Amino acid sequence: MKHKGIIFALTVELLFVVAIISMSGIPTTQNHLFLHINKHSNISIPLKQYTAMRDTVFVLDSTFIIIDLRDQMAYLNRRNDTTIIYKISSGTNRLHKGIITPTGLFTVQNKTPLATSRQFNNAELLHWIGFKGNVGFHGLKSTTYYSYLGKRPSSHGCIRIARHDGEDLYNRVKRGTPVMVIDTAPARVLAFAEPITINPEKDILLKNNNHIHKSIMELRLINLLSGKGLDNNRRVILDGSTVLKPYGFEIGKASEIPKVQRASMAIIYVYKAAKDNTYVYQKAINF
Repeated sequence: MKHKGIIFALTVELLFVVAIISMSGIPTTQNHLFLHINKHSNISIPLKQYTAMRDTVFVLDSTFIIIDLRDQMAYLNRRNDTTIIYKISSGTNRLHKGIITPTGLFTVQNKTPLATSRQFNNAELLHWIGFKGNVGFHGLKSTTYYSYLGKRPSSHGCIRIARHDGEDLYNRVKRGTPVMVIDTAPARVLAFAEPITINPEKDILLKNNNHIHKSIMELRLINLLSGKGLDNNRRVILDGSTVLKPYGFEIGKASEIPKVQRASMAIIYVYKAAKDNTYVYQKAINF
């Protein structure tokens, strides 16, 4: 109870400082307060992080895919701010040997115009795009599954897609294109980043089969879900050529993220804007 009281007091104090900042003219830009943590150099803390923080994986490629199992749609997000939507039908465990399509962050591992499923009577899989072992996008020669597209799961685990849509998607992605499968609002999200903004000395470029990176990604999610998301001060990057095999990354649930994120054993310094556009030290808060 003592620790909870301390945390509550610190939270109240920080919110009080936020209120003071709002009234005292200390500058904000896109909701970023001019607060700096001595443990994490040169970090501005977005005010919105206290209500909707996520663990962001930045994408240098021109596209990434979000598969939403809730509405049975796949969204091809493009860097030019346009999105192409495809109706899909995902996996269900109601079928014999069927599984629910796994959620997580993956990349396109392989692709071929025609694949054959030995597991299911040598079925021909059109415009195969694999992203997790034997799970991937594909069309079928028969069109009987079209009635399920965009409506409900009907496959043994893969993402079924209409033949013409499958061909279109096949032509727009490559090995390494990020793929995120969600069944609820995720704690981990994808966002585009410009290559020029990358700091190779600080940012983490995720590599294939790198167990250290896998551990880092697990720890980032643990930090976020335990209220220490501010410790995730290094950006993680997918460059569009890395092929994540054989595993992907967990994405967590946004509903489990604490609204207040704390920096572990840090000091937050508050700076006040001076007339000459410099900043003058005003106050420090110990965490």
